[in-house]
Amino acid sequence: MGPSVGNYVVHVADFEETALPAVTRCDDANTPVVVVIDEVGKMELKSEKFIATVHAALDRKGEQKRMVLGTLPTPRYGHKIQEVEDIRAREDVLVLKIKQANRDAATDAVTAALTAWTDEEGLDSASVHLDGLRPFLDEGQEHKLATTSSAPSPSTPQPEGGPAKKPRTDDAINASAVCGPLIGAEVPRVLLLGHTASPAPKIPGTEYAERSMWSVLGPALYARCTGEYTAARAAAAAAGIAIWDVYEDLKSRRGVKKLNDLSTFLRTHDSIDRVCFIGAQAKSSFVKSKDLRKEISANGDTWRDGSRTVRLITLPSSSRANTHVSQGEKVRLWRESLLDKL
Repeated sequence: MGPSVGNYVVHVADFEETALPAVTRCDDANTPVVVVIDEVGKMELKSEKFIATVHAALDRKGEQKRMVLGTLPTPRYGHKIQEVEDIRAREDVLVLKIKQANRDAATDAVTAALTAWTDEEGLDSASVHLDGLRPFLDEGQEHKLATTSSAPSPSTPQPEGGPAKKPRTDDAINASAVCGPLIGAEVPRVLLLGHTASPAPKIPGTEYAERSMWSVLGPALYARCTGEYTAARAAAAAAGIAIWDVYEDLKSRRGVKKLNDLSTFLRTHDSIDRVCFIGAQAKSSFVKSKDLRKEISANGDTWRDGSRTVRLITLPSSSRANTHVSQGEKVRLWRESLLDKL
């Protein structure tokens, strides 16, 4: 047997025999190596040798082109693990904060950074490719992009979830700190609605850039578009598509869900003839809104404003977690719903 963590028992000897050599192995010096460590958590730290091995992997430089990609647990109830905080504080470690709303975009950004790094010649050449990770940086990490001459290893805290947590001060996002409606066309004809609010970007002109929707929206509107944010956003504006969310935020300080004022928005922009929802959850929340449900048909397919009828259409979620629908099928269904004439 061995030490326990919750309902689990850690077989330390077996863990050390399997995991530690995988972290420390050194292959062909001419081949870039990515060391993946998932995760530096309570179970792994039952091995006294593990944390020393992690630091050794981070310290190893010169003999081989190496990058460490790891995950760090998010503190719960304010409790921090010192070994984790020591890694987080390293100047050669870049920590990203991954949430449900940004996980797909962060995956693409990390993949792009690692791909560019493997193609680059030299041992310490990755720093020029890390700027794409800036939108996902955890608090207090910004300076590392500017000051680190060699490439810091990206490390991502696990997505928040699991048991209910005590509210943190950043659980509540003020209206001024979230993205408002993105209206690229003078006369929008479609409102594309996500479920959860996006934080207002630090860089103007990058609203909603972290969302996975662009990877589907771009190719749906323009076949040659790869889903790159700038091109996809331009295509959306040209197609008369406005973008917003059902909820202003998922939680306020009192744990109450607050919806955006979609009723006023739709009445103000009477050129909109359809509302397309990114996933069934977004539509379900829209239909339950007190300000909207009186004008929604019994089958939930239309919303009426006097003589005006607005179609309500559910699109497959753009998230990579939605594996029930292929990427190609998502693009096809989005194209039909967004572009076809009613």
